[in-house]
Amino acid sequence: NGRNKRLNLDFTITTPGLFEVENMFELSLKHDVTIITKQTFAFSPEVFMSVKVIPHRILDRIVTGILSRIEPRATDKQQGMIDILKQMITQKNYHEQFQNYL
Repeated sequence: NGRNKRLNLDFTITTPGLFEVENMFELSLKHDVTIITKQTFAFSPEVFMSVKVIPHRILDRIVTGILSRIEPRATDKQQGMIDILKQMITQKNYHEQFQNYL
């Protein structure tokens, strides 16, 4: 019985993975599946896999560019990704959290 089968994409945004966001978005659209999106969490600024290491002057430019291209085409199945990307713009990064970061 196929009624209980459901496919979701699970995507964790890392620093290098930031450049794959649009590909994952397209995959979600193509296969009409929900994409569950989160970002790498870190307890300290030494974890370079977390996008929080990227200064806002750079990160915001990347993320707003991505949002401008994908948000107009997003459905409810991609809304989680849109929300996480918007949150990345407003959340404090390591430069703001740690006084002597760089």
